[in-house]
Amino acid sequence: MREDIVSSSISDFRKREYIESIMLISKTGVPIMGNPPQTNQSDLFPILTGVIFGGAEELFGKSTGNVKEIFIESDQPRFIKINPMGDKYIIVTVFRRHDQNIMNEYNEFLKRLETAFK
Repeated sequence: MREDIVSSSISDFRKREYIESIMLISKTGVPIMGNPPQTNQSDLFPILTGVIFGGAEELFGKSTGNVKEIFIESDQPRFIKINPMGDKYIIVTVFRRHDQNIMNEYNEFLKRLETAFK
C-alpha cells in the first residue's frame, strides 16, 4: 500500500460536504487512517465494520467471488458504503446524503485509490 497516496486521497475526499466520515480499516477491523463517525459507538466502528465485511465474505463464499461493496441504509438521509481495497483493507464511508452524481464521484475516487494498493 502506498500510504502517502492513500492518506492524501482520503484527506482530500473527506472535505466534501456530503461525507460524514471515511476510514481505511484492515479486514480484521483495525483502524489504519481516517475518522470514525461521531456516534456513541465511534470507538467500535472499525471493529463492527470489519465484522460486517467478514460476515458478507462468509455468506457469499470465496469460491463464488469477492464482495464488491456493501450498502447500509438507514431511515435517515445517511448511509454507509463498505468497499474492499486490495487484499487486506476495506474503506468505509458514511454519507450524509446520496444521489447519482455523488456515487459517480465516489466510484471515481475508489478507482484512483485502487492504484495505491497494487
